[in-house]
Amino acid sequence: MKVEYPILPSYGNTPTEEAKEQTIARYYGHQNRAGFFPVGMHNTWHGGIHIEDFGTHIRAIADGRIIAYRIPSDYCFEKDNENNKYSNGFILIQHHFETPEKVTFRFYSLYMHLQPKKEMEGSANGENIPDLYAKYTAKTKVNKGATGLRVREYCEDDTKKSKEIHFIPKGGLIKKDTTTVPPKGHWMENNTQYVFCTHNGETLCAYKGWLLDYDDAHYQVNHLKATDTNTFTTNGPKGTMSFDAINGKHVGMECKDVELDVETTKSKHWYKVKHTNQFVLVKDCTALSKKIKGDVNFDSIENVDVPVKAGQIIGAPSKYESDELKQYTTVHLEVFTDDNNLSNFINNTKDKDRTSYEVAKDKTLQIAKPCNGLKANTKVKIYQTKGDFTQIGFEDVFCEAINGTDIVHKGKKEVYVNGTKVTKTTYAIKDEKFSEINSKLESLLPGKDVLVYWAGKVSDSIRKVGFGTPYSGKTYWINSNQVTGNTGEWVALSADITAIYEKEPDDDTQDLIVEKATKIRKVATTKDSQNNAWWHVKSKTQSGWIKKSELTEKNPYKWGDFGWDILEDTGDQYFYMFGKLVEKSEPHTFIQRIWEQADTDNDKTLTNAELQRAMRDKDTLNNISKLICKHANEWNTQKNISTFESELKSLFQKGIDEAEGTDSEGNDLKQKLEQQRDQKLEVLNDKIKKLCFWDSIQTGDLVPVATRRKEYIETHRTSNPA
Repeated sequence: MKVEYPILPSYGNTPTEEAKEQTIARYYGHQNRAGFFPVGMHNTWHGGIHIEDFGTHIRAIADGRIIAYRIPSDYCFEKDNENNKYSNGFILIQHHFETPEKVTFRFYSLYMHLQPKKEMEGSANGENIPDLYAKYTAKTKVNKGATGLRVREYCEDDTKKSKEIHFIPKGGLIKKDTTTVPPKGHWMENNTQYVFCTHNGETLCAYKGWLLDYDDAHYQVNHLKATDTNTFTTNGPKGTMSFDAINGKHVGMECKDVELDVETTKSKHWYKVKHTNQFVLVKDCTALSKKIKGDVNFDSIENVDVPVKAGQIIGAPSKYESDELKQYTTVHLEVFTDDNNLSNFINNTKDKDRTSYEVAKDKTLQIAKPCNGLKANTKVKIYQTKGDFTQIGFEDVFCEAINGTDIVHKGKKEVYVNGTKVTKTTYAIKDEKFSEINSKLESLLPGKDVLVYWAGKVSDSIRKVGFGTPYSGKTYWINSNQVTGNTGEWVALSADITAIYEKEPDDDTQDLIVEKATKIRKVATTKDSQNNAWWHVKSKTQSGWIKKSELTEKNPYKWGDFGWDILEDTGDQYFYMFGKLVEKSEPHTFIQRIWEQADTDNDKTLTNAELQRAMRDKDTLNNISKLICKHANEWNTQKNISTFESELKSLFQKGIDEAEGTDSEGNDLKQKLEQQRDQKLEVLNDKIKKLCFWDSIQTGDLVPVATRRKEYIETHRTSNPA
């Protein structure tokens, strides 16, 4: 399944990964004024997030099928208040996900407050109308006769000019024909006014004076002046020419200013007129404009089954205003499921093909590389000492005065030369000369059976030989107290070296402490003296060596390991800490969990400012957004309106009970608050009725694709079934 962001961020030119993250953070809830998940303003349940004010198009988040929609003709208004308008337009998509190991999951995405018909059609050329329910139109703008070139058919037995059988419009292309040779006596023999050409597979004869050389293979029909009279029908109708194919035959005219339903073609120069086999030139029409198709219903909830691809545009944000939020533009996006397999899905252990690793907070990334090859008594050369560190290493060693009688030729064999295995002429050292020659080779030969290689001829009887190892050419830095000797000397290590620096360290070189759990990628591997596996890892900000056993294995199919948590008990109320809970000293455990992260002043109330701060904190947002909450759908509130009213009345009752006396105009405060409560209830009741749609969604399985295809063919068949 392909997945996309609901909007397409614009990153600018050559952005860094950090810049991309910052851009996405701005787009996805971090800067919201309202619309937070899972608790919104006034401590109310809120099942999604708002995508605010971006003037962008909204895209489907994953492959799926649209199963319901509502497109309002225009905005709704709050009861008795036309200053606050909102849209109840929505699209509901069903998605099916399946892992490689066939673990399946069904979920839904809802896009609420999409633009109404009037606003979409009012956008420039209808650009806010999604292709899902759009038709493209263009008006004809030409009011001329059918101008172009009439071409003649070619017949070998013609002695006179043949009939004009085709009409090629001005600007049309016809293929050059340089292979046809007319028979003797034919009217085309030695005719310099006409040329052979082909069009739609036919050989034709065209008047040369009306043609230009377009390229090596084509002529282009050209009119030399505006008074040209070569027309298809001199007294025929005027308008925009139409054709039976791209660069095809002229078949008729469309009057000027006729609006055509068109679709683009493989050629940028042609439109196809929908529901016909006719084509018109782009240059003969006005710019494309989008309009809503005639089969789209408005102001009603429609149950449908329309395939949709991830990233496909499905709408645009609209106004959703209230007394607190003027000129507020948003789309409400939420994702939910009715799949009983939810727990198995987020704790999937069957799929393991994309395992990654994470280093935990407070773990140490070692700068020095673990080492298991530099054992005690290993001979190394000292290159330099700087401060507390000494550079050691290996190189090939040579003996330049070897008598040919002291060694035995062993032919060409593979040996190490400067750290690389190559084929060289080799020798074995005679036993009686081994100690003498080995001492000249810095005593690096591990045994008498080791071969040396030919490194040059000193004289007829004297040879130069060398000895190398896989480590020749490599250098490392170690602590100076781990080796004793002078620069340029070969010395034997007195103890095992357990860690080496591959780059020159300094006094500031120190191991790194991981500040927070971080995803890493493996750069290299090695083993230490205890045969433990170590990884050299890299994150966005740090790198170093760590035991593989200290890394946390992360399986992307096992969502639970990434903080996703199912909350079965989130209460059934709409207003938290109100209604039935108003007298309780402790809030619901669900709301406590949110307060722990967002209620920064610990007053048991989430203010809008606190919610905004929480959404801007990446860690807090990450934790809260991964809560999977079992709660009644807010778009079904109409069914439970009595419960909603009861909770809201309890909220108002706290203020009413505390009110005493009169206001500045002498109105009884309790009575005034009761009137305000009733007015608020009336406004919200009307709004809830217009927004809710849940009861109108049809249940049951979607009709299989094959069945739908067969039914469609039978319904729309226009020809004999045979």
